[in-house]
Amino acid sequence: MNRLPVLERTYDFIKWLVPAVTQFPRQQRYLLGERLESAALELLDFLVEAQASPPTRQDALLKAGVRVDRLACLLRLSHDLMLLSPRRYEHGARVVAEVGAQVGAWRKRGSGQPAGRVAAP
Repeated sequence: MNRLPVLERTYDFIKWLVPAVTQFPRQQRYLLGERLESAALELLDFLVEAQASPPTRQDALLKAGVRVDRLACLLRLSHDLMLLSPRRYEHGARVVAEVGAQVGAWRKRGSGQPAGRVAAP
């Protein structure tokens, strides 16, 4: 099975996000942290659905785009509330922007698979 770069990037983002959220103060961890994690996991779900189901691909990609926007807002809020350092915020925002660009390019291409497929080992 081929792995899409956008799936790999999102998976890596989640691996980065979960430990970052565990460092939030308890109240924000359960409020803002859970929202961040949920949005990231939903994004991954929609990307997997888009890859696996051509009939629902455009709908899944639209929903993935909404999750990207939500993640960007939640990351910014986390930074503004000083829950994420400037360095962590910069990294997270850059990754989310990259994923958003990849999702947008995939949507524009229509029902086809995105460019840059990576062959499975």
